[in-house]
Amino acid sequence: MPLRSGIIGLMLLSACSCMAGTIYQWVDAQGVPHFSDSAPNNASGKDVQKLEIHAAPSSDASSEIKQLSKEQDQQAQADSKDAARAAAAAKAKARADAAAKDNIERCRQLREDLTVMNEHGRVREMDPKTGQAVILSEDDKEARMKEIQKQISAFCSS
Repeated sequence: MPLRSGIIGLMLLSACSCMAGTIYQWVDAQGVPHFSDSAPNNASGKDVQKLEIHAAPSSDASSEIKQLSKEQDQQAQADSKDAARAAAAAKAKARADAAAKDNIERCRQLREDLTVMNEHGRVREMDPKTGQAVILSEDDKEARMKEIQKQISAFCSS
C-alpha cells in the first residue's frame, strides 16, 4: 500500500511540474504517505518534507530554445564553410609556393646556361631529332643568349 501511495505521490509531483510552488509530503500515524500544497495542521515539523517545484519553461522559453538551436546550427554551418575556405586557401598557397620554388629553379638554370655560353667559345647541344651533339654557330649562340636574357628578365626578379 505505501508503495502505491508513493507512486501516486510521484505522479502528482510530475503532474504538478507545470506549475511552480511548494508541495508538502508527510506520513501519517498509520504509515500512509500524503502530498498536499499546504502543510498539515496536526503533523510535527520533523515528519513533514517541503518539496520545491519549479515551473516548466513557458512557450516563450521553448521558442527561445528553438531559436538558439537554429542559431547554433547556422553557426556550425558557417564554421564548416570557413574551414572549407581555409583549406582551399591553404591548397592555393601550397600551389603558389611550389610554383615559386619551380620558378627559382628555372631562373637558376637560365643563369647557369647564360654563364656557360659566355665562358665557352664553342657550345654544343643535343639535336632533338637525331639525338646527336651539334655545335652551335656564332649566330645561333648569340640568338640563344638573347632568348635566355629575355627569359631571365621576364621570370627572374634579380
